[in-house]
Amino acid sequence: MGADLFLEPEFKEYTEPFRKEFNKIKAKAWQTDEEKKRLIELFGEMYGDANPFYFRDPYNNGSLLWRLGLSWWEDVDKLIDNNGILKEPEKFLEMLEAKEHMLNNIRDDAEREFFKKELKKLKDMLRRVIESNGKSYIVASI
Repeated sequence: MGADLFLEPEFKEYTEPFRKEFNKIKAKAWQTDEEKKRLIELFGEMYGDANPFYFRDPYNNGSLLWRLGLSWWEDVDKLIDNNGILKEPEKFLEMLEAKEHMLNNIRDDAEREFFKKELKKLKDMLRRVIESNGKSYIVASI
C-alpha cells in the first residue's frame, strides 16, 4: 500500500512500449520462466525508480511524507479533486519545501540520502507540472 503519483501524459507515453510488451506476454494462457522474468522487468520499467514520471510513497517507515511530518490523507488529499488530479501542485511544492529541512535530522547517511533523492524526484515532478502551463498534470492515487 502506498501513494502513487503519475505525471500525465508523460507517464502514458513513457510506459507505452513496456505496456504493449507486458500485455502481449500476459495475454498468453501460460508463460515460460523467461517470459515471467521479462514481465517482472517490464513492470519495473513502468513502476520503478528509473521512471521519472512515476512516484510511489509507501505507507510505512519508508514514507517520505511521514519523514517530513506530512500526511497524504490530512495534508495532500485536500489538494486532489474527485478525479484524482492534483489541483494545487504549487501548494504541495510549498509544503514540501517548508519541511525538507527535517531530512537533516536523519542520522544515517544512506537513509538521509535516500529520502533526499525521493524528495528531489517528487519536487521535479511538481515543477514539471507547474512549468508545463497546463499541458501536464499529476494523477494521484492515495
